[in-house]
Amino acid sequence: MYRLAYRNFGDHESLVVNHSIVAGTSVGVRWYELRSPNSSPTVYQQGTFAPDANYRWMGSIAMGQSGDIAAGYSASNASSLFPSIYYTGRVPADALGTMQTESLIKAGAGSQTGGLNRWGDYSAMSVDPVDDCTFWYTTEYLKANGSFNWSTHIGSFKFPSCGGPAQADFTLGASPTSQSVNPGSNASYNVTVTGLNGYGGTVSFSVSGLPVGATRTFTPATVTGSGSTTLTIATNAATAAGTYPLVITGTDGPLTHTTNVTLTVSEPGDFAISASPPSQTVARGSTTTYIVTITPSGGFNGIVSFSVSGLPKRTSANFNPSSVTGSGTSTLTVRPNRNAPPGSYLLTITGTSGSLSHATQVGLTVQ
Repeated sequence: MYRLAYRNFGDHESLVVNHSIVAGTSVGVRWYELRSPNSSPTVYQQGTFAPDANYRWMGSIAMGQSGDIAAGYSASNASSLFPSIYYTGRVPADALGTMQTESLIKAGAGSQTGGLNRWGDYSAMSVDPVDDCTFWYTTEYLKANGSFNWSTHIGSFKFPSCGGPAQADFTLGASPTSQSVNPGSNASYNVTVTGLNGYGGTVSFSVSGLPVGATRTFTPATVTGSGSTTLTIATNAATAAGTYPLVITGTDGPLTHTTNVTLTVSEPGDFAISASPPSQTVARGSTTTYIVTITPSGGFNGIVSFSVSGLPKRTSANFNPSSVTGSGTSTLTVRPNRNAPPGSYLLTITGTSGSLSHATQVGLTVQ
């Protein structure tokens, strides 16, 4: 993967190294800090960074003057995240074996095709020789699907506590990192604020990159110290299908941090409606029923509500259930009362989901 990095702090020596391992159903960054390699080598701390189902691979790790550790890597998944450049890290005050919430350096816009079996040969995390605090990370990404068409990105960052007294600050994270919804549905993300070095300020939130017509709500609107809020994004029936990279920002005066998630709005799909039997005969004062069936197509998973028209006077009707999600059936019960006019009628049963509406007809004979 990448070279094992050595530092001599005077009172101890440290080596940091990483590789990729299977982590549940995904792949995570496995990392280690080894100490005293010249006398009695020990594993001082170790961990696997795999906070969700994304794959994290081809990492590189380094350590700064204050004992801060940073690991950069590529991350992707099979459905909504092109190979992108991320990093995570830790400071000595963090619990051993843990890394902080990851941050995005560069979002990829394509995947490697053509049967190539190598990636990120130049993944490198280095420490700036001027301040010995700033980490520089470089690796590859793709601007579009293709073969032998990679680009290189270089990013830098540092921990606020490096090189001076620890400053009160916070980190920002969000999960899940991606959500998929149909137009007219909502997506939710859990946004977490983690206070550092005694931080007790109040963080307010915003989000950019929303599709046209979508709205957002943070509940609660602010977090004091450490805590979490729920970001709910509401789409409408007219929201265009596509994948939208969203940037969530947490702000407390001059302190600002961001985290990135992805919202995928699926093609709305469609549905068909049918009813059986095609006709029923019922005596006044009695009831009869029809089974209404919703059949989805094109990934449709919306909520379909029902209505019926064409009923004789003094006739009641109800659906059970009153709506179905995606696919399913509902029972329409029709009851003409004892004063309903006898005769033959054509009933129109309509299913509606947002801007989609379809109808089917059945016959009713009242005796």
